[in-house]
Amino acid sequence: MHKTTAVHSKRNRATTLHEMPADLSEQQRQDAERYFARWGDHARAYGWTAAQQDRLIRQIEGREVKQLTDTQALVGNKVFYRSQLGM
Repeated sequence: MHKTTAVHSKRNRATTLHEMPADLSEQQRQDAERYFARWGDHARAYGWTAAQQDRLIRQIEGREVKQLTDTQALVGNKVFYRSQLGM
């Protein structure tokens, strides 16, 4: 049985963090917990998909997510655009 990062609605939007992929490192697990605690509701409201959020979480690498909008995330001093993370 493969674990998933989030419970998905019919529109493939992450709602809460319940289980994480088995292949995440400990750092990525910590990043995911912090991300969903702070930004999960915002991401859902902005329409970020579970896949986009998973790809973003894998890029956090211990840095702070400073801002999340409907088009981008500011992680540390680097901007990640949703379009680059897949639609």
